[in-house]
Amino acid sequence: SVALPVPVIICCTSGLAALLLLGWFAFRGAVGSLNIRGQRRLIACAAFSLFANVFCFFQAYRLTTMANAVITHYTAPVFAALLAPLLLGEKRERVTGIALVISTIGLVLIAGDVAPGQAHLAGTALGLASGFFYGFSIVLGKRLLRTLRPPVIMLYQCALISLMALPFALLEPWSLT
Repeated sequence: SVALPVPVIICCTSGLAALLLLGWFAFRGAVGSLNIRGQRRLIACAAFSLFANVFCFFQAYRLTTMANAVITHYTAPVFAALLAPLLLGEKRERVTGIALVISTIGLVLIAGDVAPGQAHLAGTALGLASGFFYGFSIVLGKRLLRTLRPPVIMLYQCALISLMALPFALLEPWSLT
């Protein structure tokens, strides 16, 4: 297990990724391609969604079993399928609805065997929140890909996620061992 607090892990990994991507753009002489005019709000929303996804997943992992955290985290496709018609204007199809009902029943059967206790319940709820934010970020990412290249999206998302995690990371007592 990792002895570092969740915000520290998120801040350091995202910050390092942002720095490496910025170096990659500089090395290629492509810093001019980092213009995101017209997409700033969507990038910020996507970054927040990814931050919330990872934060909720790690907290779920700490509060419940790994199985419950992972299974509830992977409700993301269900949430993505529900959000896509609203945010992307995709057509709702009957087969998608049937698949969502079947997958939701399966998730309830699998995750429904939660060990008693407030921590497990909170962990399962955080896992579901993680799945929601993961699904939301999938839909937002698909929308961003209409106008921006993936490395540009990744650079801004990683930088913003690192900045979001930094205040939480500074409040945590930690040291590298």
